[in-house]
Amino acid sequence: MPADGTTTTGKDGIIAILALSDIADEAAGPDATEIASALEMAMMTDWSLTANAQFQTQNTQCMLSNSDGGSNAATNWDEQELTGKSFTLDVTTFWQKTAAGASAKIDPTLAGTRVYFLLYPNKKTTGDPLYKGYCKIASVTPTASTSTKVTQTAQLTGDGELESGTVPA
Repeated sequence: MPADGTTTTGKDGIIAILALSDIADEAAGPDATEIASALEMAMMTDWSLTANAQFQTQNTQCMLSNSDGGSNAATNWDEQELTGKSFTLDVTTFWQKTAAGASAKIDPTLAGTRVYFLLYPNKKTTGDPLYKGYCKIASVTPTASTSTKVTQTAQLTGDGELESGTVPA
């Protein structure tokens, strides 16, 4: 998992999206067969994964001396208490206009929908890194293009833990 407060970016890679209706046991997560049926968008051209930590500042005050009755106080160093974590994933996909009907893409009507995602940053080869987890589709921007190239951008907002691992055999 990326360190809190960092952004990991890349080019190429594959993003796979799995509808919750295709997962038998949502609490356990998808099994290998369910993952194999996920919608894969292999023409991902750009992506950015940002992991954030939320903190609450704790500061303990102490008296300077007992002789002043406690009216003057000094402060210690601030301490940061972790109160939460979050992540967002921005992706850009690409396809040829002639293949638009056959190309995998995120349907814009799914905005707000909770899904399971797998991000293969490089390739989908055994041992390569991957990120996965539940998220909500925050936005989808299909680009109407007059050229032969069509792009789509989407932002996924974490809805649970971001996990990292490697592509299984």
